[in-house]
Amino acid sequence: FKYPYMNDSNYRRYSDLTLDELEQVVNDLENMSIVALKQKKKQFRITILRSVQEAKKEIERRLKK
Repeated sequence: FKYPYMNDSNYRRYSDLTLDELEQVVNDLENMSIVALKQKKKQFRITILRSVQEAKKEIERRLKK
């Protein structure tokens, strides 16, 4: 499984991840959005980019603490 921090049967929220894991999620999602762009899957790309924004907001929240 590509994401060892998500290998249990329960999904984890962004708030459950460490900063390093969040950064990895952001990088992976950004790469996925590029692939979606190349495959002309506009709606899928929009969904991915919204997830990227959410993850970045969580990173910002943590850095403000």
